[in-house]
Amino acid sequence: MDNNRLNNFFYFLELKDYKKAEVEIIKLLNNEPKNSSYLSCYANLFYFQNDLYGAINQFKKIINHEKNSLEANYNIATLYLKLSSFEEAIKYYLKTLDIKEDYYEANFNLATCFLNLKNFDEAINYLNLCLKYNPNDFEVYNNIGSVYLEKEMIDEAIINFNKSIILKMDFAKAYNNLGIAFYKKQQYAKSINILEKGINLDESFSNLYFNLAKSFKASNQYIKAIQTLKKYQNYNLKPDFIALLGICLCEIGDVQEGIKLIDESLKFKIDVKSIYQSKIFLMNYLEDFDLKEYFFTIDQLKKLYLKENKEFSFVNNKKTRIDKIKIGFITSDFREHAVGFQVFEVVQQLSENPDFELNAYYNNNDEDFLTKKFKPLFKKWNIVKNIDDLQLIKIIRSDNVDILIDLSGFSEGNRLEVFFNKAAPIQISWAGYLVSTGLNEIDYVIADKNTISPNEENQFVEKIIKMTDSWTVLMPDYTIKVNTTPPFLQNNYVTFGSFNEIKKINSTMIKIWADILCQVYNSRLFLISYKFNEEEFRSLFTKKFLDKGVSINQLIFQNGCERKDLLSKYNLIDIALDTFPYNGGTTTLEASWMCVPTLARKGKSFLSKCGESINTSLGLNNWIAEDNDDYVKKAVYFSKNTDKIQITKSYLINSRDKFKIFNAKNFSDELQKKFNEIIFHQNYNA
Repeated sequence: MDNNRLNNFFYFLELKDYKKAEVEIIKLLNNEPKNSSYLSCYANLFYFQNDLYGAINQFKKIINHEKNSLEANYNIATLYLKLSSFEEAIKYYLKTLDIKEDYYEANFNLATCFLNLKNFDEAINYLNLCLKYNPNDFEVYNNIGSVYLEKEMIDEAIINFNKSIILKMDFAKAYNNLGIAFYKKQQYAKSINILEKGINLDESFSNLYFNLAKSFKASNQYIKAIQTLKKYQNYNLKPDFIALLGICLCEIGDVQEGIKLIDESLKFKIDVKSIYQSKIFLMNYLEDFDLKEYFFTIDQLKKLYLKENKEFSFVNNKKTRIDKIKIGFITSDFREHAVGFQVFEVVQQLSENPDFELNAYYNNNDEDFLTKKFKPLFKKWNIVKNIDDLQLIKIIRSDNVDILIDLSGFSEGNRLEVFFNKAAPIQISWAGYLVSTGLNEIDYVIADKNTISPNEENQFVEKIIKMTDSWTVLMPDYTIKVNTTPPFLQNNYVTFGSFNEIKKINSTMIKIWADILCQVYNSRLFLISYKFNEEEFRSLFTKKFLDKGVSINQLIFQNGCERKDLLSKYNLIDIALDTFPYNGGTTTLEASWMCVPTLARKGKSFLSKCGESINTSLGLNNWIAEDNDDYVKKAVYFSKNTDKIQITKSYLINSRDKFKIFNAKNFSDELQKKFNEIIFHQNYNA
């Protein structure tokens, strides 16, 4: 009779008639409630209905009367692993190994649990035990590689992924991980090659497509990245694919459509901070920037930010300051980067003030010549790339930082969650992000009297520090010679140029620039971007101008280059064209340093008034257009009155060393006074 019921159970289970299967197994258990086989069958019934906790409870009933049941302990552990309850899984895997020390799968899965908990030493320990029992297990080598990848020991990871592939040449997961490893080493060509091999082995493995697209993106092959994402059959069902697709579209100038896709990815209710941060940052490139939507998105992100459990109150006893003011900087851009070139000489000046002590919290592992120049300026140089936010907060607080400065905003490599937790009593946003962070915990933003008017202060939750001349200065390069003769004298035509990012060149900019080129006979437009390295993008971008009536011989599109080469290219330009609403910052400063006048347009926000501010500081008010029509009129006017270009260039050359936007000492002296005023105000109200 019992055998018949058991057969009936399996019969109904196979038919997925779970109610009838349950009737049969309950009848069996009513007769033998401690029968391990019946309890195991009941557990499987729960498992097939995706009720993993129900299955666990049945296996635990077995353990209640059969403590050393190998099967029950192992199955409980494996179910907890499926539920990502790693601590519970570890507990039962260890019980399994107490019963059978050489249980291979238990050792292997234990390593997986420890890897997920980022306990890398224990993960490696159990994976090595697996190799002891089976030295040719390709999956073990792949997992060892994954541990090293997490530890940022990339070379060791690559060795183990390669071992895995040698043992199993068609193991797509190892190809995927090897591709990620080369991506982390910034060896994108190798990453692309490996990931493409992986796709040839397994066309259904979505991670291969995603990581391949990331490698194409990192190597400025955005069209290929977009094509790769769309090649995966079910890309529109995966939020990470949709978000990356949106980001890539933004990078090639289609910001509106890109943000629509990012919003589409967020409808999946994914709690991915990086996607929210990308949207917030990219919104600044929209022609129709919506401040209300911008702050709403920041509020959504803040819900994902973690607050420390323990409240921390700052105790400031400096009623009359007798010790140093400790200033901390958080950024990933103390390197050859627009921000690095803006802030270097100011940081250098601050470091020479005996009343200040500077600490760097560098969120990057990369180091170049500018990084090496930055490092000696700080009392403490902390590389914080692999330190989590709460740990970093504790470090900053233990350093007793008085003023903490953010140089990133929502750009890549930011640590805004640290500021959200009020890591220092005074927090300031400067240089790297010219829009409100939306964080009440950031007290101030550094601007100038020309970039934020009194009626625009409501665009910020931060209080405004208004510098006299400019919100920033440029680290000049005296090694690049400035040609005193404008190019038009030799070329017999006017050359316009813009070395701004492609995503700043929106449809309106293309229309306006095309209008200028069509009105100025035989003129040229010179653009430089790493994105032009990709032939598909170059063709696509060229077509946008050709469709507006521009001749192909009017367009000079050049691949990206190092800063020294970039600066020298300004000697080939007569008039630099600013972009809007997202103006050039460092780009316009560099054009001005190379004595090329920039045509700017008035704006209505900090971000859209950078060119206006720089030209005002230079005394070039006649190079500031009132609106789009005036921008075109001025470009045409200067092109037809080239003596004005020559006069302006001579003025810039003769006055260059007197301009405040290139005077870090002047800027730093004023900034130091601002810091002292803030500290005094903080002390007075303490």
